[in-house]
Amino acid sequence: MNTPKPSWPLKLLISSSLVLTGTAVVPFSLSSTGLDTGRVEAASTYTTTANLNLRKSASTSGTILLTIPSGRSVTYLGTYGSWYKVSYGGQTGYVSAQYVKVSTSSTMTTTSTKTYTTTVNLNLRKSASPTETILLTIPSGRNVTYLGTYGSWYKVSYGGQTGYVSARYVKVSASTATTTAKTYVTTVNLNLRKSASSTVSILL
Repeated sequence: MNTPKPSWPLKLLISSSLVLTGTAVVPFSLSSTGLDTGRVEAASTYTTTANLNLRKSASTSGTILLTIPSGRSVTYLGTYGSWYKVSYGGQTGYVSAQYVKVSTSSTMTTTSTKTYTTTVNLNLRKSASPTETILLTIPSGRNVTYLGTYGSWYKVSYGGQTGYVSARYVKVSASTATTTAKTYVTTVNLNLRKSASSTVSILL
């Protein structure tokens, strides 16, 4: 007696069951676009705010691999719901995102600007000529806005007027302003002192 062959829908059901039973379950989170397993925060520092357990899986019942001390930096690898996947001390695991502080480290570009200052009471003229009409007289020691160079003259603006002054009586000084914002993380319990000496008062 011939055994009837299973129909295609039955074959599909059996195949799907086999695939599902061999699938490993991993922690994940769903975003509006689907599965989110590696949302990277560029140029950010991840620092623990408490003594924090590094676990083998993203669960409070997961095996504790080690305890990360408060104030330590960890390497961020991904976000899994309310957990971060991180590496620390040669181990990779999961920590509660609630006890990790994320701060962005940004460095602004160094800007160099020149200051143009009169060295005498200086006439602002309508054009680059000593015989041209005087628009106003700029007092000594005043800053003017530089607009261009025309031979031995500077085109500048001052007091709402634009004209020309002799470059001979303008002092040019370069002022460099650098603004850098970086995140620094302590690696031990560290005293904050009133001045740069190990013998002065501890603030906290």
